Amino acid sequence: MILFFGLVPCACSDQRVTADIVNFCAAISNLYTTIFKPLVDVFLFSRKLMGVIGLKAPILLFCYYVFMGTIKRFMMPAFGKARCHILHSDGSIG
Repeated sequence: MILFFGLVPCACSDQRVTADIVNFCAAISNLYTTIFKPLVDVFLFSRKLMGVIGLKAPILLFCYYVFMGTIKRFMMPAFGKARCHILHSDGSIG
């Protein structure tokens, strides 16, 4: 048995590493649907709206997004803290 920094190897370490890799890959693959695609949609919609109506519409749309995002931030529960608590209780790296 090899001790590294006084830690004894866990019997299920391969399963934990596999679970962490699966969670990491799922999080990376979600970047497209959660970040990139909405940004492209907003950019394309704003460009088309600006061509049809003018510059005022995209500015109002942006102000609406900022306003609603601010309200949503204060009204929604802290899902990030809850997820962090779950990951730490599972023993995963989070």
